[in-house]
Amino acid sequence: MKNKANKKKVSARKTELPASRSVAETNADTLRAVASNPSAPFKMQPEEIESALVTGQHADLLKRYFGEREYAELQALARDASARSVRGGPRVLILPGIMGSTLGSERPFFFDDVIWVDPIDIAAGHLTTLSLIPGPTRHKALGVILFSYLRIKLALKLAGYDADFHPFDWRQSVEELGQDLAKRIAAEPAKEMSLVAHSMGGLVARAALKSAGQKVKRLIMLGTPNFGSFVPIQALRGIYPIIRKIALLDLTHSPEELAQKIFNTFPGLYQMLPAPEKFSVFDVFDLQSWPKAGPTPRQPLLDSGRKTQSFLAAPDDRFTLIAGINQDTVTDAHFDGTEFTFSVSKDGDGTVPLTFAQLPNVRTYYVEESHGSLPNNSKVITAVKDLLSLGTTDALPQQWVPQRAAPRVIDEATVRSAVPDAATAGQGAAISDKAVRELLEEVAAPTSKEEQLAVTTSPVASVKGVVVGRKLQRRLDLRLAHGSITEANSKAYVL
Repeated sequence: MKNKANKKKVSARKTELPASRSVAETNADTLRAVASNPSAPFKMQPEEIESALVTGQHADLLKRYFGEREYAELQALARDASARSVRGGPRVLILPGIMGSTLGSERPFFFDDVIWVDPIDIAAGHLTTLSLIPGPTRHKALGVILFSYLRIKLALKLAGYDADFHPFDWRQSVEELGQDLAKRIAAEPAKEMSLVAHSMGGLVARAALKSAGQKVKRLIMLGTPNFGSFVPIQALRGIYPIIRKIALLDLTHSPEELAQKIFNTFPGLYQMLPAPEKFSVFDVFDLQSWPKAGPTPRQPLLDSGRKTQSFLAAPDDRFTLIAGINQDTVTDAHFDGTEFTFSVSKDGDGTVPLTFAQLPNVRTYYVEESHGSLPNNSKVITAVKDLLSLGTTDALPQQWVPQRAAPRVIDEATVRSAVPDAATAGQGAAISDKAVRELLEEVAAPTSKEEQLAVTTSPVASVKGVVVGRKLQRRLDLRLAHGSITEANSKAYVL
């Protein structure tokens, strides 16, 4: 009896111990334990990251996530934006592109169970949990990949816009994702709003406009594949660089297995295949037009992809496109009965051919930038702010002179060789935080081309012959006696 009583006391003491600790103490222990995990920066909740940028907390984790240089710049921008009230400001939703939303399951406190894109989960082979076939669907969109999209959000907030993200599960059908966005638009208290959409996000926005009515004032598309792209062909074949880079991390799956078991179950990927309206060299939506050897797509999903244009809103005067140019881009494809060959030219942003992005009667602006870097490009961000407020911009040109060089033709082996095989590179080898940030650079890059050039050429900034060292740059605050400078229509003030 005595032993039983003692056991009851011990049991009671064990159950009472957690209750005696404060929530803050428990959270701190959890944070310390999880932060030691190599994948911790990529599991942080987006709202926690934005808050920590302002407060300076968790600097080590955030430097790993953004990179030291980008962390310093985003922290300054976040602090400036936090001091700017956006209450009553024009409402803007920012939509990421394909692969630009994190996927996983929510958890309480500081970290979520992020599968996409967490290097540790990838190495453990957990990407198979993203497969939509046979189902049921696991995981959902948790947020956006902030090193690709936070800069444009903070810049819009600093300009007085009530900007927020609209992450979405890019695996799903564009039509269904559009319906979800339309519901959010209808539920928004603002009488009108604008959408800034990168890549696939533009298709989701157009699908939403089918039923969202006139509540959307403007739609600004950044590199949207309005008539598809040749990238899904390469992804479904397992030769696309992103899939091959992921396979270098994955200890259990080859690129071909990732394509066959996971990526070819995503309706959203099929719905960005080249549209018949723009591409008729062969019927990409017929399984018989695909190689018999290697990964193959699924005919029912090919059938759904053929219908994509039918559920997208027709362009109108609310639409504007910002298109990347002068990047090596696959602009044509052929099938010789055995494998695909691809024609590469400068007529696109590296992912989307210009003719596949352009829409009839839609004003288009051009920038020499790669697809994944469009949201991080300073000229693009300036143009977006102008377009939201004025409907036009001088930050980017509306004319572009194509290069006359003849396209070069590459085969599947050449595409595959852009990323080395696991046997050469070492599958499952330790990967740096920088390498993780660059894992998706073709579609969601951590920096713009202009920033990369600035870093590699000079530690100073140069504007029209005026060179200013970064350490000598200072913030200049301007205040109007009445109202806010961000609400003024002037292009510039002369001091």
